[in-house]
Amino acid sequence: MDLTTKLPGMTDSALDTLNGNASRLLQVGTTAQKKAATALMPALEQELANRREAKVAAKKASDAAKPTPVRKRAVKKVAS
Repeated sequence: MDLTTKLPGMTDSALDTLNGNASRLLQVGTTAQKKAATALMPALEQELANRREAKVAAKKASDAAKPTPVRKRAVKKVAS
């Protein structure tokens, strides 16, 4: 099974770790590791971007669902 097919089921922290490892291997890995990391990076970056967009959309929806705060009027004191 190809690693790219597992990306949607991975947790955010696992994706971040995988991204860090793939980036590192692009710099200092063997030829085979660099080739594998190069093949994985587009799908990995796309999955990370999709999740970022989903988080932004969820935050906007959450913020929109919150009621607008209403300021209370000050109570006028009656002169005695």
